[in-house]
Order: sequence, then C-alpha cells, then structure tokens
Amino acid sequence: IYAAMANGAFDRAGLDVELKTPSDPSAALKLVAARKVDLAISYQPDLLLARDKGLKVAAVAALVQKPLTSLMALDPKIRSVKDLKGKTVGTAGIPYQSAYLKAILDEAGVPAESVDEINVGFNLTGALLSKKVSATLGAFWNVEGVELRRKGKKPWILPVDEAGVPEYQELVFVSQMDAIKSNGRTLRRFMQAMSEGAKSLTDDPQ
Repeated sequence: IYAAMANGAFDRAGLDVELKTPSDPSAALKLVAARKVDLAISYQPDLLLARDKGLKVAAVAALVQKPLTSLMALDPKIRSVKDLKGKTVGTAGIPYQSAYLKAILDEAGVPAESVDEINVGFNLTGALLSKKVSATLGAFWNVEGVELRRKGKKPWILPVDEAGVPEYQELVFVSQMDAIKSNGRTLRRFMQAMSEGAKSLTDDPQ
C-alpha cells in the first residue's frame, strides 16, 4: 500500500487513498459494514465469523495469501507440538485461535485437556519473554518472530498450516456487499494500483 502511494500508482488510477488505523483489529469489519470506510483489511477467519453473524461484508482480494499465525516458544525444551503436553499456551483470546490449537493438538495426538490455554490479549511476545506462558498461538512468524530474533532470542516457530490447520488467506481486503456492486470499477482500479505497488517492491526490495 505504501509503495503504491509512494510511486504514484493510486494517483495514476485517479484515487485519493487515505489510511486509517482502527481502535482495535476487530473494529475494521464494523467500520466497513457501516460504510464508514470503503475497504478494510481483516483476517479471513474473522471475516467468516462476521458473515456468520449477518454482517454484509465480503472479501474482494487477498493481501496475504497464506497463514502467518504461528505457534512460538522460547523454551529450548519445546521443539514440537508433542512438547506442549503439560504446558501453558497463550492466545489473544480470539475464538478461532482456540479451534486452531485444538486441531493442532489433535493432529499431534496430544490430549487437549493436557494443555492449559490462557488469554494474554495481544501481548503475545511479552507473555513469552516474561515466561507467563510456555508457548503462544496467534503471533505472526514475520512480525513477532522477527522481533524475538532481533532481541537475540532463538524462538521455535511453527506456522499453523504446517501443524494441521487448513491453509487460508491471512489478510484480505473487505468491502460492504452493496458497495461492491456500486463501486466495482473503483475497486478494480485500487487493486491494479496495489499490484503496481507490489511489483515495485519485487523489483527493488530495498
């Protein structure tokens, strides 16, 4: 997005793009459903839950086409899912993360009742560093994983799609359903400009 803004792709598409940061990640879908914003970036599982509750929203494109959510641990004794038996795993308190954890434990043959899950909010890295939990599920391998390595740590990182969770699109662009019908051409111009931004990053990673 920032690359498309910087290289003039949005301007060439005749678009005036303004970025807004919601108060919390879950607010993005509510804002787009109320048509207070034209597009929102959200997690595909959150979108499916919102649609299940009747929100008139739909994905129009994928920003990140594969899962980033991962299991992480700093304890050198944890190097597989089986090592989580008898341990505490912190999540951000999002319902589908509990479902992920159960699926991962089932895949590894670890009884779900042998693992204690606690809600640490979005302070996943802090919970690991303070040893409040033995592992976390919810952090991104390309964000918190990088942060931990920059702090000199050696985290064990296992993306959820490598542990028994079906592959999905981590981040999607979402719009309100009626707006999709009326703003189709504008949305296509936005996505074309986004692709120019992505190409400029591929051509010049620095």
